[in-house]
Amino acid sequence: QQPVLEPFAESVTTRFNEWLMDKAKAGVTFGADQLAWLNLIRDHIATSLSIDPEDFEFAPFNQRGGLGKAHQLFGEQLPKLLDELNEVLAA
Repeated sequence: QQPVLEPFAESVTTRFNEWLMDKAKAGVTFGADQLAWLNLIRDHIATSLSIDPEDFEFAPFNQRGGLGKAHQLFGEQLPKLLDELNEVLAA
């Protein structure tokens, strides 16, 4: 039997949901604005394979405040968060 290949975007979504559940189990919660941004980041990784701070200069991020807004929402954790999402979602 051959394993079923699923589209990359679907596997990213699956890994993202697992990551969110792991975070919740660890006591990490995200507010509504943070979750909205995390979903945008997930979608970006699904189409571009990774995300960097420079990506926040472009749509849809720049339409929602860009890198400044991301820093406001996630603070000092933003670089670590991006690294973690790149590693977990694009694996």
